Amino acid sequence: SEMCIRDCINLSDKVYMITGANAGIGREITTYLASKNATVYMVCRSPDRSKAVLDKIISETNNNKVHLLLGDCGLEKDIRRLWDEFVAHRRQVSAKDNIRLDALVCNAGALLNEKTISSEGVEVTFATHLLFGTYLLGSLALPTLSTTQDSSRIIHICYYLLAVLTTVTLTCLHHPQDLSSSRLVACTTRSSRHGRMPPPQV
Repeated sequence: SEMCIRDCINLSDKVYMITGANAGIGREITTYLASKNATVYMVCRSPDRSKAVLDKIISETNNNKVHLLLGDCGLEKDIRRLWDEFVAHRRQVSAKDNIRLDALVCNAGALLNEKTISSEGVEVTFATHLLFGTYLLGSLALPTLSTTQDSSRIIHICYYLLAVLTTVTLTCLHHPQDLSSSRLVACTTRSSRHGRMPPPQV
């Protein structure tokens, strides 16, 4: 039965990375995977809030293979640093030459009412939701995902209603000054789905 299959799942040999893992869908995914004895890396921005959630998940699931990677998914430097930290930790704890990552869940997002530019000069919602939080992190993870046995994957969780944006085109990527955060993210998300964004330099 479905109940039996769900209860019998054992993910003890699997490794996952979840962004935005301290609240909402990210937290629920992390808790479920931890309850199935998976190794889970929580990517979170707030040290105090995420540490409290980490401790609670470990306590609830009795799984000490849940780890915290601190960083802002809207900043390129943070994404590159936390990926390096993940690789270093996996090499430290794994006896195998090739590190493992079974799935990357890109869940982190930010939706601001006003256009906000990050310290790196990129619009915050666009940077967090797509450019760095999904596109760059996914590109960095892809070689590891590719060498992981079984069915590794990248999962992108999108919260935005794209269907209402019937007039937004790729020109918004070159002239974003008149767009709100939500319209800019929707534009770039739709563009990436159709494969029309160039790969980042990794």
